[in-house]
Amino acid sequence: MEKAVKVIFKALLWVLLGIVGLVALVVFLLYLPPVQDIVVPQVLKVVNKPGEMEISLSRFRLSFPLDVAVDSLSMRTPAMEVSASRATLGVAVGPLLTGEIVADEARLDHTDFRLGTPDSAFYMNASVELATLEGEISISPGLLTPLSTCGTTIS
Repeated sequence: MEKAVKVIFKALLWVLLGIVGLVALVVFLLYLPPVQDIVVPQVLKVVNKPGEMEISLSRFRLSFPLDVAVDSLSMRTPAMEVSASRATLGVAVGPLLTGEIVADEARLDHTDFRLGTPDSAFYMNASVELATLEGEISISPGLLTPLSTCGTTIS
């Protein structure tokens, strides 16, 4: 009986170590630029919804621990368009486990904003050299709209 418990315990330990090893391997692979170049287009296919929101980018890089850098970012909705030559975002690790994206700073370089449609009551075009959001920036699960931001600097 004791021997059976030891065998079961060892088997469970190996299964647990295998799962942890697999997760560590996936995380390690996601930090490799060639893997990012393969994964990002697949993610964009899932995120982009015709007629609702479309995101495009030329290059995505994730660096340790969770700093995101994107080149030639463009986001379009029917009433808004934002394009930036470069966007950077520092993401907190802990909240990701609950499905929430929390960043302490977001920076957009050489950015063009278009808000509204030409036939709407409010229409705005803006070109901004540098836009920085500082403080806690939260994005809820399933949404790409900020829930809260603190401190905005535009120059």
